[in-house]
Amino acid sequence: MVNTKAQSTGLAILGFIFVIIIGFMSINFLFNEVDTARAALSCSSPASISDGMKLLCLTVDAVIPYWIWIILSVAVGLILARVLL
Repeated sequence: MVNTKAQSTGLAILGFIFVIIIGFMSINFLFNEVDTARAALSCSSPASISDGMKLLCLTVDAVIPYWIWIILSVAVGLILARVLL
């Protein structure tokens, strides 16, 4: 009888590494877009923007950590789906 749990764990780890690498490579494209959005919103001069624009600047700044959490969640979910099923 073949131990399918061990085979599935190896595939889960390879899938985890693949998702992490592809995900973090795609985040590099978001850095330029966040910089462009911050420049368009004039986020670097807090004295000249309103409270709503400050909130929008904070939201734009939260995009990169949000995507990092999404990538890590998908990678861990991939491991759990392979190991538990």
